[in-house]
Amino acid sequence: MMTGLTKLHLCNNIIEEIENIEMLTELKELDLSFNNIQKIKNLETLTKLEVLTLFENKIEVVENLDHLKKLTVLSVGNNKISEFDNVIYLRGFQTLKSLNMAGNPVCEDPHFLQHIIAYLPQLKYYEYRMISPTQKEESRTMYLKDLKKLEREENRLKEIRIAREKEEEAERINEIAFVEGLRGGGLFNQMFENDPEGRTLLLIGDSAHEVYNEFKKLFCETSNEIIALGLQQEEIRRAEIEEYEAATKLATEQNYLESRKIVEDFHEEKQKIVGELKSILVRDDDDESVPDITVSFHGISESFQELCLRTWTSLMKKELYFYESCEEVNSTFERNLTEMVNQFIEQAQSAFTQLRQYQGLFHENLSDVANKFFTAFAVAASGAAESSKEMLTVAAELQQFMQDREVLMNALATSHDLHMLMIDQREDKLVSRVRSWLANLVDNIVK
Repeated sequence: MMTGLTKLHLCNNIIEEIENIEMLTELKELDLSFNNIQKIKNLETLTKLEVLTLFENKIEVVENLDHLKKLTVLSVGNNKISEFDNVIYLRGFQTLKSLNMAGNPVCEDPHFLQHIIAYLPQLKYYEYRMISPTQKEESRTMYLKDLKKLEREENRLKEIRIAREKEEEAERINEIAFVEGLRGGGLFNQMFENDPEGRTLLLIGDSAHEVYNEFKKLFCETSNEIIALGLQQEEIRRAEIEEYEAATKLATEQNYLESRKIVEDFHEEKQKIVGELKSILVRDDDDESVPDITVSFHGISESFQELCLRTWTSLMKKELYFYESCEEVNSTFERNLTEMVNQFIEQAQSAFTQLRQYQGLFHENLSDVANKFFTAFAVAASGAAESSKEMLTVAAELQQFMQDREVLMNALATSHDLHMLMIDQREDKLVSRVRSWLANLVDNIVK
């Protein structure tokens, strides 16, 4: 398969499905005209596609093009598109400049062209004819009321999308800092989402909600402190890593240059020795006696051996010094990072201890509220106070806890134990993740 292909024309092939082209990620132009395709699909990987031609097929819906951020030309003429929503779908493709939808049922509307021009302001050509500024202005005026309503909705959705993306980006950064899932009261909300007993106990009324709101306030404040701590420590660790990488890179480059200079000097000296050998070889036999030549060769051989030994010694000394320096730097780096990680864990564990204390206080306060409510409910149920009869009107979920004090206490204990377990698990997750990160980083340094 030619995965580097940029243009592919498969016209007139009786193709029924778009398939087996996912690997053509370099494709910029795809022509599937005059086939039997019913559904647009399997184009998600073709992110570089600029021209897509699906003329004369059996397509009813324009869909599954969201990944084609560079789409400039789209032809879906002579298909079975009947709904104008397909045009609105194309509003999201800001790079789309040329569109052809001629020959579809939706085009039977006498004002379809004005519709297209008004709802797709990014277009420059329709049916390969240039759209004039006058056409754009007149078409927008014709559908101004509907367009403004649509634009308001698009802006609302855009704001939601931007807010969601910011939230996701913030959570991504928090994950790098090992404090994900805490933002916006994440851990607090999870505790009650997984706690049916706790949610039921809050049905007691205002007194329970007062205790709950105070608990939430304190819990979320400390959660935010953990996030701030994580981000601060991550920044410190990142600065340490960047400094280490810059220092080791500089030392490696310097060692390479110095070693290269030694090798270059060796080659230069070697060339001189080779020159001396050549000068001896080209002399006439009468110029020098054989013993003298032998002595000369012996002297040159000793010089070359001395050069080799000197060069080898210099390189080995430099390599040994570089190795020992790296070992020392690596040890210092590992020690510094370990201290940073231990400090982060210690401070984070202190904050989680605070969360457990808040949970304990909440449990005590909620138990007090629940016991008072149980007593009042029991009095009302016994008929001892007619004015308390309204106490009997409680939610069905809460009613089951009011039948027996032991049932109530078990519900309180179950809720408390669950909350403590989730706090412990989140603390363990932070500690294990940061220690695992440190171990992997150190292993990579050793390798």
